[in-house]
Amino acid sequence: MIESPVERLIATNPDMEIWWDSSPLVFKQWKQKMIKAAKPGKQALLEEQLDRLYNYADPAKSVFRGCTTNPPLSLQAFKSESVIWNEWIDELILANAKLDYKELAWLTYKEVIKRGAEMYLPIHQASKGRFGWISG
Repeated sequence: MIESPVERLIATNPDMEIWWDSSPLVFKQWKQKMIKAAKPGKQALLEEQLDRLYNYADPAKSVFRGCTTNPPLSLQAFKSESVIWNEWIDELILANAKLDYKELAWLTYKEVIKRGAEMYLPIHQASKGRFGWISG
């Protein structure tokens, strides 16, 4: 195993928190884009390293220990899974006909944060609340 620069950085202080600076919902698409852009001889190594940043099989073993996001970054989540989000938003509008667009946008943003927090919950639980936070 060849450690990534981020893993080598964390080795200098095991209590260090490295956070993903975007919605966790876009990590998979970002990872695929990075692998595709890498030189052919480097793709397998890069994929291995990126798989450790956020470990889908065992999130508690992820290198990332938290994430931060905001409305513009959360917009990436909508763009990366537009079909899924369009359906969700249509259902939200139907179920909340009296809400204006600002209220609907706020509920949608909170849903993006909630789904990201669910991805980081195993990290939070394994660290007894020390890690696994999401800032929205």
